[in-house]
Amino acid sequence: MEKDIRIAVIGLGYVGLPLFCLISNHFTCKGLDNDSNRISLLKEGIDNRECEKRRNIIFALQRGMLTSLYSDIKDCNIYIVCVQTGIDEYNEPDLTPIKKVCESLSEILKRGDIVIFESTVFPGAIEDICIPILEECSSMKVNIDFSVGYSPERINVGDKSHKLELIPKIISASNNETLSLMNNIYSTILSAPIIQASSIKVAEAAKMYENVQRDVLIALANEFSSFCDVEGININEVTECAASKWNFAKVYPGLVGGHCIGVDTYYLLQRAKEKKHQLNIIQTARNVNEEKSHVVANKIKDIAISLEAHNILLLGFSYKADTPDYRNTKVLDIYNELKGYFTVVDCFDPIVDKKSIKNEFGISIITSEDAYRSNYDLVVKLVDHKAFKKNRISKYQIHRYKRDIMIQQINNQSVRFKEKGASDIDYLKSFYNTHKHFPLFQQVLIETRTDCNNHCKFCPHAFCKKPLGIMSWDCYKQIIDQLSDLNYNGRIALMLSNEPLLEERMEDMIIYARQKSPRFFLDMTTNGILLTVEKLDRFFKLGLDNININDYRGDRDKYPDKWSSFVNPIYEAYYNNPKVSFQKRRTDEVLPNYAGNIPQVFNPDDFGFCNYPFRKLTIGYTGNILLCCDDFLYDTNFGNVMVDNILDCWNNPDIEEIKFSLLEGKRISICSRCNDYQDYNVY
Repeated sequence: MEKDIRIAVIGLGYVGLPLFCLISNHFTCKGLDNDSNRISLLKEGIDNRECEKRRNIIFALQRGMLTSLYSDIKDCNIYIVCVQTGIDEYNEPDLTPIKKVCESLSEILKRGDIVIFESTVFPGAIEDICIPILEECSSMKVNIDFSVGYSPERINVGDKSHKLELIPKIISASNNETLSLMNNIYSTILSAPIIQASSIKVAEAAKMYENVQRDVLIALANEFSSFCDVEGININEVTECAASKWNFAKVYPGLVGGHCIGVDTYYLLQRAKEKKHQLNIIQTARNVNEEKSHVVANKIKDIAISLEAHNILLLGFSYKADTPDYRNTKVLDIYNELKGYFTVVDCFDPIVDKKSIKNEFGISIITSEDAYRSNYDLVVKLVDHKAFKKNRISKYQIHRYKRDIMIQQINNQSVRFKEKGASDIDYLKSFYNTHKHFPLFQQVLIETRTDCNNHCKFCPHAFCKKPLGIMSWDCYKQIIDQLSDLNYNGRIALMLSNEPLLEERMEDMIIYARQKSPRFFLDMTTNGILLTVEKLDRFFKLGLDNININDYRGDRDKYPDKWSSFVNPIYEAYYNNPKVSFQKRRTDEVLPNYAGNIPQVFNPDDFGFCNYPFRKLTIGYTGNILLCCDDFLYDTNFGNVMVDNILDCWNNPDIEEIKFSLLEGKRISICSRCNDYQDYNVY
């Protein structure tokens, strides 16, 4: 083995990053990506695409380096190109990324250097496109001044069993010396067999054939699936029966997206077109698979119409199961097609990067169990993530949740101004006229005790003396038991206007609630004074879903980057965890007047439509049902959970009278002295 091997991996995505980590175990290696932000995150061991495990990245960085500058890799003598290739809007090959790499490499290419391509291309691309660019821009000649190799990537994204080091490796090169060196390098870093192709074109074609074959087989499954639908038989059962024969290719119907199968076929078709050659079966297969998303969307429409469904939830956004990769996902096509037909179309995927999707497509992806706390009329599983297994929804099966009493979220508009509350008001009126009752609450606030350890000057505790009250265990159990019997799946806040961590039974309360129902969304808001990292770890282990930490330093403007001493360790441990939210608060901020319990001057004409009584069930420490969370001194009472059914309390005629008055723009009872109001769908 040659001693002076210095390798640079260009493109640190699903192919390049794992390769960089492997090579760094054996050779001097540098990694380059033109995304400087990604490089910065990788240097911290953070890979938001989940291409590689954090520990492998950190270990590789101990021996290798990462950069976004070609000048930093000019001392290398082997360059492995792993940049993504794709198609344009006309489904024609777009080799722009690999062309740009060739141009950039030409500026640092030296005599004796080797350029190895792993990016997927059509047969002839390396020799017809890449090598001419390298030669022209560097003023050097292949096999005289430098050499070229091709080794197609074969990573199966999201596949934990077929790791890179275990996948047989196809290699090819412009000359035998380079081929021998490639064999030595890949044999060193991989445990799998090395297959030497006779030419670069053969290796390119082999990669094409792998993916095109898969495309054709899935198209066949999709075609046969449509026939089974006509016959009224289950394609999955048919497949299982057929697979009992040893030579049957067990392939299921599905959506074909991602970077390989749904892209590479177009590379081959375009190359065949240039050669004036027809690939009829392959073209037909591609058409069938492209049409599949439209077929699925129409099926969803038909079922939704038959069920009178208006609110649709799609499970999964990535292009395949158990990966955050959403490149060329066909769920996007289905989402866009359904969006114009239904009141609400949401998408829930717990593993994708929702910020990237929001930036790229303008779609707000639901990434937490909040999805299951909304009353969707229709839920469709499009991606078979393991996270969805517990719902027992088979692939492409349409499932209607039996939650007719649950509230339907149909409006995301702000209602802080009168003109924007009209849709909420119309919806609530319409719901009552249809069902003869208002929608069920979305939230339950439980006052486990009344005290707080931090009496802020803008809080009702600073103006009202509230006696110490502690909820009995029997009362708490009664609340949880009733909510479980209702099959309630919304938020349960284990606090009201108090500090929840003063509650010594909090762990037992979390345990009991979680045992009664996995559908509860257990939540609390705390000032954090009594919170530790260990305690928070324990809460989450027991089943707490979310915690909100309000840091009342009082100097957030003066020291925007600082946290109170008791919050700082928690922030360092959980700053990027979606289960924990941190908020810096001011001691001089102005909050609502809590139904007049905070002395404030206000203009009743500024009142917006208040949704609190329509979406929150507020329970005081005695078990009394209150109008809302602003009823600090318990001026209202609409029943008690120890003797009354929660639904009866929620639909109490007295509380309905107040709700009707709010719908007409009038405030009665404690509402007449309260200046608070909030959006219908906001916690």
